[in-house]
Amino acid sequence: MPIAQNRLTAILLCSLSFFSLTLSQQTTIDRLERRIADLEKRVAILEAKLQSPTPNANPYSEKWKDRTLWRRLQTDMSMDQVESLLGIPRKVSGGDVTFWYYSSESWHSYVSFYKGRVHGWKEPD
Repeated sequence: MPIAQNRLTAILLCSLSFFSLTLSQQTTIDRLERRIADLEKRVAILEAKLQSPTPNANPYSEKWKDRTLWRRLQTDMSMDQVESLLGIPRKVSGGDVTFWYYSSESWHSYVSFYKGRVHGWKEPD
């Protein structure tokens, strides 16, 4: 094979591997951009909720004590859906896996979320 043809083949191979690497990187970038947009939306919703309560108002209700409401929970529900059903939790902990605790006595009643969606729960005793 002539030297020019070897160089051309090498250039083509390098170009193809660069192109496939670029596509892989773009897929990762797109996925990360969607994740960031989702997180920014969740933060904006939470910030709005922090600003909305009136001063000295008790944001907690006793709705969470009603077991029939707990039995309406379903996996994959959003945090907003759970809040409208059970009320604002008394304690929140976590990140991608988040726990909302409702009972102030030893934190027995909770809803667990994975990436903002209901994963499981334990209703009041």
